[in-house]
This record gives sequence, C-alpha cells and structure tokens, in this order.
Amino acid sequence: MEYVVETYELTKRYGRETVVDRLSLQVRSGEIFGFLGPNGAGKTTTLLMLLGLSEPSGGRAEVLGLDPVTKPLKIKSQVGYLPENIGFYGDMTALENLTYVADLNRLYEIEDLKAETLRLVGLYEVKDRQVATFSRGMRQRLGLAEVLIKKPRLIFLDEPTLGLDPDGIATMLELIERLPREMGLTVILSSHLLHLVARVANRVAILKKGQLLAMGTVDELAEEANLNRDLEEIYRFYFKKDIRE
Repeated sequence: MEYVVETYELTKRYGRETVVDRLSLQVRSGEIFGFLGPNGAGKTTTLLMLLGLSEPSGGRAEVLGLDPVTKPLKIKSQVGYLPENIGFYGDMTALENLTYVADLNRLYEIEDLKAETLRLVGLYEVKDRQVATFSRGMRQRLGLAEVLIKKPRLIFLDEPTLGLDPDGIATMLELIERLPREMGLTVILSSHLLHLVARVANRVAILKKGQLLAMGTVDELAEEANLNRDLEEIYRFYFKKDIRE
C-alpha cells in the first residue's frame, strides 16, 4: 500500500512546551484523511512541518517520499495548502485573482485549466465579479481553486468549513468528497468538528495535546471509544457529539 505521508515520532517544541509529541501516522494515496482535535491540539503545527515551513524538534516525516526539512521546494511544487485564513485582492475579480496565482507559479497559457477549475468549485458564472462582493463560502471555494490550479498530488485543508453557514458547509464538503475521484488527489482535512469530517473522511486521526489519541475509520473509533475514556471525552466535550450517534 502506498503512503503519501508518513511521520515517525514527529515532535515540535517551543521552549519547554511540546506542541506535537512523538506523532506517528500514515496517510494512504487517494484517501480523504481527517485530522481532528480541539484548538491547540497541534494540527496546524503538524501541517506546517509537513510542508517544510517549520522544522521538527525531533522525529521525521516523509511527504510523497521526500523529507520536508531537506526538500521543501520539491514538496511545495506537488502539494497544495489552504490555510484557515485566506487573503485575496478584493478589487480584483475571481478570474484575476486566479490568474495572479497562476502567474506566480509560472503557469502560463492555461485558460482552459482556469475555466475548468472555476467550474469545479462552482464559481465560473461569477468569475468576473470582484472578490470583495463574495460571501465567505465563495472565498473559501476560490481559495481551493487557487490550490487546485497547480494540479497538486496532495492537498492540506486547514478548517475549510470554519465560519460557513450550513449551505456553505454542505457545498464545501461535497466538493472535497469529489476531489479524489475526479482529480486523483489525496486530501488531509484538518478540523475540530468530527461530525462534519466524518461525512467525507475515509479515516481519521484524533490528536489531544499534541499526541495521537486514535486513528482509524469512524466506525473503528466508535468501537474503541467504549474502552477508551480519553477518546470518549474528546467526542463528548470537544466535538459536542456522542461517537455512537
């Protein structure tokens, strides 16, 4: 089985505080992998280490068979990242923003690809509108388009449904679910809301205070929660939902 991400006791410390603590996990090619935990669990810090934007204090990682510490540029050329907060030029249109990102990545003469990507995220009909007029959900989808324009093999999505209304959440999750099937992508979906990620994820990993608490399918974790008080607590108090519901 091919793994596109593997970590081996990956650790990150800031001074005396351990933010990610000996994290070992594997992400399979072509899956949607839910990366779950309450705010402060170490999710974003882990993603930054996988992207080569933050150096581990211990352990190591492989992303697409590459070491993020020694090969960060090669990883960035094949991996897309949608952060929690996305910046756009509000006085530019959706198409102009997408063109700007394509030019930054030296992707020229790709008019068909830009149109195809905007259609995929449901923004082609409003491609000539200024982004300042967009709702948060539309901005999130434009951010995803800017990630997809590079045709990555793997994408990291950091809280992509945060702040969206129910319709916006449903649209984003439906779009994410299509990506492995239609584009052959592997998706790592970071969130603190299990009941949303469970709709689309093949497997999930749950972090608590930087440590891996559990990893598996939602059904497997539901069974494990009967024997693991920490996992049951995470479900009930952080995700506001019983794991067996």
